[in-house]
Amino acid sequence: MSGKTCCSSCAAAASFEAPSIPDALPPLPHEEAWLVPVEFQGQPLRVEVAEPWPGYEEDNASTFFIDVQLIRGEEELVGVIRLQPPFDAAADFPLLYRVPVDLFNLPGFADLHYRIVDDTGNSVSSESIQFEIDHRAPNGNNPGAPLIFPAEVVRDGVTAAWLAANGDQLTVEVPRWPDITEADTVYFYWGTPFDSEPVASLTITQDHLDSGTPIEFAYSGDILRQKGNGELNGYYVLADRAGNRNPRAPVVPIDVIDLPAIPDDFPAPVVPLATQDRLIDLEDARTGVFVEIGPIADTQAGDTLQAWWNGRPLPLVTLGATPTWPQRIAVSWDILSADGFAAPVPCEVQYRWRRGATQEVDSPVTTFTVDLTVAGPDPVGPDPINPTLDLLVVKGLTGDNILVGADHGVDARVEVALYANPKVNDLLELYWGEHPQVAATYRVQSGDRPDQTVSFTVPWSIIDAVGNSAALPVWYWVSNGVNGQRSPDTLVRVSVRPVEGLEPVSFPDASIFGWIACENEPWNGIRVKIPGNPEVLEEDDVIEMSWQLSLGTIGQDPITEVVWFPPRMLSADEARDGFEVLMERFDDLVLPIQLQDGSAVVAYRLAKADGTPGFAPNKVLKISLVRPGNDKPCDGTD
Repeated sequence: MSGKTCCSSCAAAASFEAPSIPDALPPLPHEEAWLVPVEFQGQPLRVEVAEPWPGYEEDNASTFFIDVQLIRGEEELVGVIRLQPPFDAAADFPLLYRVPVDLFNLPGFADLHYRIVDDTGNSVSSESIQFEIDHRAPNGNNPGAPLIFPAEVVRDGVTAAWLAANGDQLTVEVPRWPDITEADTVYFYWGTPFDSEPVASLTITQDHLDSGTPIEFAYSGDILRQKGNGELNGYYVLADRAGNRNPRAPVVPIDVIDLPAIPDDFPAPVVPLATQDRLIDLEDARTGVFVEIGPIADTQAGDTLQAWWNGRPLPLVTLGATPTWPQRIAVSWDILSADGFAAPVPCEVQYRWRRGATQEVDSPVTTFTVDLTVAGPDPVGPDPINPTLDLLVVKGLTGDNILVGADHGVDARVEVALYANPKVNDLLELYWGEHPQVAATYRVQSGDRPDQTVSFTVPWSIIDAVGNSAALPVWYWVSNGVNGQRSPDTLVRVSVRPVEGLEPVSFPDASIFGWIACENEPWNGIRVKIPGNPEVLEEDDVIEMSWQLSLGTIGQDPITEVVWFPPRMLSADEARDGFEVLMERFDDLVLPIQLQDGSAVVAYRLAKADGTPGFAPNKVLKISLVRPGNDKPCDGTD
């Protein structure tokens, strides 16, 4: 190394900042040494050089290596780190040393600094950091003298009346110890001589160092009540800032008499609907979410339980003299949904027991997840019907949301505009009236966009099974795999199931064997009687008659299409008594059978005023145009 880093710049700066000891406690205002806590005294001491010295990266071209030596005292080498080019401050620093226990753990004071040595032997040292290793507890590792209790308490014990007269607390004094030091800690115990956890602690301040200032501590009434009645022991343990603890002081037995017990066992709150799956979803919200608080012993009338749902207060519970358990607290929709619908959120439930103005204890916390995410617009409440979902439209052949006779036997097409922000695999399920099964489904595909038309096909079998209705509800559920919500109903007029009870036509001029022959002069028309039926037909119903000509005498071998005659709107009399239709299309609907005996299949269909269809049974009319001895059919021309 040329010297311009380790020598020139170091000389200009006089020295570098001292290393640090990350695990040590900083000196108090009147001290200089860093204190190594007991918990770090049995393991290697971490020492850190956080920043490089000025000009560190300038020696890449002229220096082969730099040793950073960690020195204890004047010359004791306790660690070394070698740095080699390329020198990169961001990559090389901080430097971390681990000084073995046997090199630093002797009690007393010591200091550390680091020395920079280059490949030519030039060197410069940092400032020093002083640290202390303390193995000795306060009071020379000896127990302190017993706590000083009020004389009447030692003699007569503590009662509820005594506490009430003394501010609901029992004040004691800690005898001084010879080597009392700022930041010493007094740990106070109340109970058995073998308690593992203190009930409170007191840290010694500069004020306590004045011999005229007593070292006092007050056991609160809550502490006494929590431990109950009987002979209890008050005592303390001393510890210094490093964590050295001395043996406990002698116990002072105190009688505690007739104090009302306070609860000391608070079960965690329970959310029954989240017990198994650790989840609250929309279905749970619709069922009703409750927080339950299990039995708590030693409560009194007037005690309160305040529960929180993710930090939001639930209704306050005030306990009676004989409360029933568990206490059930309803969780409103406003609180359930307060964290929104964008994503699942972790949830914490806790409650606080309180008695009077000062006594309170928090319960353990119960955790789970709340997932109210949905496909489609955010829910507006726990009701599964979301009024902001678009309505379905049933596309009937004669109009929207109407299915009538023209739609008989035909699958129905249903449409809806896709909601905003659709996600792949969202599922839309369409329901048709009271049919127990899903009528049609659509799963969102990649590339689907908001407001595009989604089409469903409802099978005729489902439409027929549900039947007619003046206002049939049709709706859809949409689900993201966790939660579902449904649209409002679309009311559809359905009149597609045929009217039953229509009677077949008759032929007034036919023979008793059902024939129309030449003597009936069919070229002048064939009368067809449409029967009346007041139980089925009514005024303004529409009847259409059909006719199909066949070569066979029982309606087989048709030679024409089914021909429909003009519709007829019924009068009240016609609905009751029936009416006749004169079938006059002889040339195209009769004459084509020529000299072969044939037949006509005749029927009619009904369209009621509300669109409900009806279909009468077929009736076969036998037809003969043969005259004995003639070689052409009779047609009225001979």
